[in-house]
Amino acid sequence: AYGSDAELDDEGIVVHSGLEAVNAYESYLDNPSASISTGFNQIDNMHRRLRTGEVCVMLGKTGSGKTAFALNMLRNMALNNHRCIFFSLEMTLHRVIERQIAIELGKTADEVEKDFAKLRREVHHIPWWNNYHVCSQSAMSMKQIEDTVQRTSAMHGDVDVVCIDYLGLIRSTNKSSSVSNYSAVSEIASALKNVAKRCGIAIIVLAQVGRQHGQEGDVPLTLTAGRDSGVIEEGADLVLGIHRPELGAGDRTMGVQVLKSRKGTIHASSDHTLYPWHGPSFRVQNVALDRSNLGDDQSLFKTPIEDLQKDSPIKKIIKNF
Repeated sequence: AYGSDAELDDEGIVVHSGLEAVNAYESYLDNPSASISTGFNQIDNMHRRLRTGEVCVMLGKTGSGKTAFALNMLRNMALNNHRCIFFSLEMTLHRVIERQIAIELGKTADEVEKDFAKLRREVHHIPWWNNYHVCSQSAMSMKQIEDTVQRTSAMHGDVDVVCIDYLGLIRSTNKSSSVSNYSAVSEIASALKNVAKRCGIAIIVLAQVGRQHGQEGDVPLTLTAGRDSGVIEEGADLVLGIHRPELGAGDRTMGVQVLKSRKGTIHASSDHTLYPWHGPSFRVQNVALDRSNLGDDQSLFKTPIEDLQKDSPIKKIIKNF
């Protein structure tokens, strides 16, 4: 079939003329919900923001802060009036919402649990709850995820962003015991892109990296760090690498790399953007630290915050958490 007004052929395929494609592109640019800020300016500038139909893969070692960074992004997106669904295939609903409250209020998870009665009114008045949805069902397939997105859109309004934690827990529809993990990941990676395009949403999916890429999640990553990474990154429009360079030595910063961007720029090898990170409240602050002004590795990574020089930029920023 030809043209935007033409009926679909038997395979549901439509071919647009050049001018029709230009008009579709113009409408796409004029749609505010199609352009999605992560809430982190450096990433937005390098990738020219996420767009509906795109897939973002977030790579990181277990315990590197992938989920925390994703929850901070979703908070920023929901606050900017984008409807989001967080599919937690690993954590329970209670742990997810406890972390999200901690991020918003700047409290530790322990404080949220112990003081919830005092915090209840403040929690209920968080302005973006109506744009934020959580599904904690385990072992979902991409078909189930797509159906859930469509039902949520029908009940609450169009969904703009879906985040899945994490890739390795998405259930493959191929039940054959002879299917390799590589084949299963290939199927899921292809489905992620198809669902993003069919539903008109941006999909963020978290993925684990192999143990050889920094035992503790404290070193920058490469595209090859993901398990079956060739398959994962092939269909991705944006690939982010997450690590915590101060892990075990103060743990006040989070490093984020743009490893792949189909429409923007990427970090040079081993380069990354450094953000202030407060582990107890899972908060990541949208302040790209200038590492050249933070001192050498010894002063940045080994010195307790209270012992840093009074005019230290990182001391000023972290004390604002």
